[in-house]
Amino acid sequence: MAAMLTLALGASAALAVPTLRGATGFILVPSAKLTQAASIFTREGKVATSGTQSFSAVEGGVLNENGKNFYNGKLQLLPDLTTEDEWIPGVAIGIRGLSSTNERRDYYALVQKHFTFPDCTIVVGMNKEGSWKNGSWKTFYGVEVPLFMGISVLADHEGQTNRTNLGVRWVFMKTFAVYDYLEDARGKTNEPKRNIIGACYQKHF
Repeated sequence: MAAMLTLALGASAALAVPTLRGATGFILVPSAKLTQAASIFTREGKVATSGTQSFSAVEGGVLNENGKNFYNGKLQLLPDLTTEDEWIPGVAIGIRGLSSTNERRDYYALVQKHFTFPDCTIVVGMNKEGSWKNGSWKTFYGVEVPLFMGISVLADHEGQTNRTNLGVRWVFMKTFAVYDYLEDARGKTNEPKRNIIGACYQKHF
């Protein structure tokens, strides 16, 4: 069983759902959004829970997986704003996978933009796994496209793992979300494809 509890010291009012790696965003790729949310999902027959809580512009938390803690944090440098008067891309930096051994440590920086025509949100960023001094920066990206009645399709790709993920998310009553994700949809890694089904409760300030 894996469990995650995330505290976000700051946030925007934009909708955000915890990813499968401990930061709010798409499927595995983080975004610049922050919010308060709690979710539960199944993965390889195991149950995981996650949560975020918003206060300002910093998100932090811990993912407990198989009895081991992995800490994460995100700083929202700029909120993603798209209005008649403002067109500002969201910018965030963060770290995931901090632990006693740091075998899953991951630094990242990203830019996010919501477009009104066509209606979609796009994230592009870079991350580095392992040591800050060693390893290489590789690109990740993701997109969310709303369809109708709160249903949207998502796709993201991580260059570090060469993994492309697809999913569907349904947000209703501006509070609840359910989702169905397929990890490594193209089958480019040695790991089997994994189907993750989850639900999320959200509250905004």
